[in-house]
Amino acid sequence: AAINVAISGDLILVAPGLYVENLDYLGKDITVRSVNGPLATIVNGSASGTTVTFQSGETGAAVLDGFAINGGLATPGGGVLLSNASPSIVNCIIENNSAINGGGVACIFGSAPNLTGCVIDTNQATSGMGGGVFCDVSSSPVLLACTISNNTASLFGGGLYCDSNPVLN
Repeated sequence: AAINVAISGDLILVAPGLYVENLDYLGKDITVRSVNGPLATIVNGSASGTTVTFQSGETGAAVLDGFAINGGLATPGGGVLLSNASPSIVNCIIENNSAINGGGVACIFGSAPNLTGCVIDTNQATSGMGGGVFCDVSSSPVLLACTISNNTASLFGGGLYCDSNPVLN
């Protein structure tokens, strides 16, 4: 509800808890930040689509900070779907999500997100590629100080599959 009424530049602070919902940034360059970090603040997609979606041209000024993101079930991007978007995702735990491609994170249609200090763990690409992270040829993600582990894919790239040139550090 807070994202629906927010305008670009707003900061939304989220109290600790379990939030069973699917978030869409709706093209808004806002910051959504947990007060107590990903161990205390969880967004669960309840197997009803992508848990967090950026698909409307969001820039680096759109920030998701300090959440556990789980329970996503989608075609691309079970946990996080980035389509024509380049937000910043910081200090998040993206775990236990599933999709055909990009169980944890899918970067498609020219996305160039920055993921910093994230853990991408125990996600699954059920019949495709990129259990942890999937990137199509037009996308160029930057992953800094991220841990990608225990992810699986039925075809290629259990942890990471990129048709593009990601920046990894």
